[in-house]
Amino acid sequence: MERLRRCQESFAADEHVLGGSDFVTGMLSELEQVEARHQRQRGFTLEALVPNVHRELGAFIALIVVNCIILGRAEAFANKNPVRMAVADALGMGLGFGLALFLLGAVREVLGNLKAICENRGDSLRPEYAPLAKPEIRLVILVDVPSEKVFDALAAKDRLAAWATRDEAADVELRTGGLSAWEPRSATVAAVEPGRRLSMSWPRTGTATFDLEPKSSGTGVYFRHEGLPEDAQALRNLRGRWSSLLVDLKNYLEAGEVGFLESYEEQRAES
Repeated sequence: MERLRRCQESFAADEHVLGGSDFVTGMLSELEQVEARHQRQRGFTLEALVPNVHRELGAFIALIVVNCIILGRAEAFANKNPVRMAVADALGMGLGFGLALFLLGAVREVLGNLKAICENRGDSLRPEYAPLAKPEIRLVILVDVPSEKVFDALAAKDRLAAWATRDEAADVELRTGGLSAWEPRSATVAAVEPGRRLSMSWPRTGTATFDLEPKSSGTGVYFRHEGLPEDAQALRNLRGRWSSLLVDLKNYLEAGEVGFLESYEEQRAES
């Protein structure tokens, strides 16, 4: 009888422990669901009140919501299954989501490189220091603003005066055959696609093109100057000048000022 009483007490204690465990797990699951709802509500509030902040943080809010959903699902499974099955489920979910992220990243990388190769461009956003193998200049830079703002800085006279001509007169007629007057010599607009492309040409000195491509963190500016004369020193000087202008463009759009107070020509004259 004494042994039976002890067994009954033991079973009763186990039931209390299991009941408490179920209660705690259920509460955690409820908290995860509540947190996911709150995160979605915060996302809607940010988008409505401060869209600029939402544009920067919106992706992270979605990630937090997905994380809460995954944890809530794992807790719900563990609450209703033995420990071994719960551990196996957690490992399977981790490996599955890791594989999914790997495949998404791999496909994105392959497609991005394929697009760059098909367009005869470099496969990443990086400065260009390679020796000039032919009479053309190719430069790439990432600017942390939308492509519309980059195009506006390349085409609007007040914006051009702020970073390209250092407060001197500048203007661009946004039409094919229009006048582009923000270089030492006036150029002719060869092609224009608002928000996407601006191309200018000079007699005997080729054509310069700015291609703008929206990125997840700003705009990729792909610059090329083709049809140049075969003069190695002149090409190096011109590449340095265009590089300086692109850095000024990036500084102006991201920080509101060009950075260097002197133009590239003045810096070269002093060095």
